[in-house]
Amino acid sequence: MTNPPHDPPGPEEWPPPDGPDAQPPSPWAGQSAAPPSPWVGAPPLAPAPGPQSKKPIVIGILISFASLVVSSLATRLVGSSDVFGAVASLAWITPLVGLGMLFHPRTRRIGLGVLLGFGIMLVIGFAACVALIALYASGPG
Repeated sequence: MTNPPHDPPGPEEWPPPDGPDAQPPSPWAGQSAAPPSPWVGAPPLAPAPGPQSKKPIVIGILISFASLVVSSLATRLVGSSDVFGAVASLAWITPLVGLGMLFHPRTRRIGLGVLLGFGIMLVIGFAACVALIALYASGPG
């Protein structure tokens, strides 16, 4: 019996002729199935987490904004007394608390929001500072 060149050779034609369509024998030839996997008893993979709420991040940003506003108002109330530096440094407690919140899974997203809010406030403050310097440098008129 002769098979067309594109058909794999039957068992009566083994070994196949040399050529571009030659296939090696199956490693499971003569067996009913492949041997069992060594990972048969492994637990199934956990499902991927679904979309998460953005509410904790927004709450963290609002906490950061509020803490920076409160610390700036506190420095205004203190004025130029001896405790001015201590009150002004309260603003830097906010990112440290946010950084600490990143290490606990339940507060991670709020901590991320706190750090994002603090970073946003730094960028806004830097832009305002540059704008005021440019305004004062241009002089009157």
